[in-house]
Amino acid sequence: MVGASCLSVSLLLTPVVVSLGRRKSPRLLAILGGLVCALGCLFTSFASQLHQLHFSCGVVLGAGLGLTRSTATLMVGQYFKKRRELVEIFILCGTGTGTAVMPLLMAHAIR
Repeated sequence: MVGASCLSVSLLLTPVVVSLGRRKSPRLLAILGGLVCALGCLFTSFASQLHQLHFSCGVVLGAGLGLTRSTATLMVGQYFKKRRELVEIFILCGTGTGTAVMPLLMAHAIR
């Protein structure tokens, strides 16, 4: 449930971040997102109860991931005019591959 809340907060913030990124600098939002992600990871490492984990990982980390992912898509649109579709395919394939491979790597690391 914590992972689902992280993803839902991330996707919920996407329209707001995209509208801010078009008006302001997407680089600034990406840096802010990286800092929020780092704070979310730090807060999650100190969480000892379930509600703390939901807030730190679900809300804070989700907000940081939403900021970074949305601004990355905006920056791809700025830098790759001709081959934007191909670059976005690689970005989405990397996300899907990471989602599929990470549980296997984590299970192997825990063993």
